[in-house]
Amino acid sequence: MRYFLLALIALFLMPPLYGETESHLYPVRSKSPQATAVSTKRTSNRVYSTWEIVEFDTCISAWLIKRFIDKEADFKFFTKGELITEGTPFDTPDAELRRRNNMSTYEIVLKKYKIKDPILIQIGRIVHEIEVGYWGKRQEISKEIDKKVREIIDNSKDKSECFKKSFAVFDDLYERLKKSKNSI
Repeated sequence: MRYFLLALIALFLMPPLYGETESHLYPVRSKSPQATAVSTKRTSNRVYSTWEIVEFDTCISAWLIKRFIDKEADFKFFTKGELITEGTPFDTPDAELRRRNNMSTYEIVLKKYKIKDPILIQIGRIVHEIEVGYWGKRQEISKEIDKKVREIIDNSKDKSECFKKSFAVFDDLYERLKKSKNSI
């Protein structure tokens, strides 16, 4: 019993090995990271930062930010697990704009910025199917968009190209839904 108490005390007195994150699975590496900057248009000082692992939710959240929240947004990428020290973090465990509970990062961004555009909300349902409800029955449009974007992610030479190509897919989706008379 005495050893158990000593071990417990030592555990509380040890310096933390991980950053103070909701998920303790992501170690903090460096406070001066060598991040990769990516910009679709280099005209702003507004930076949104995420990890270098690009996924569907990262791409569509960046598109939502760039097209509907901050048209001058620049994007910066940090090594996975690295503490984000610059800009507004998104789609990482420490970020305010991140997946949580039963909502994708995209849905969190919609909620945070109180976006009421019915087309963007409709896209949010598609994103939810892809990111959160992936075990359930999926609409054809969800399958189509998911496949297109995953191919772009897999075949892009860099993050800038990935964002540019995926943004075009999302722009097209937005226009298609806008023209459509039926809700998806």
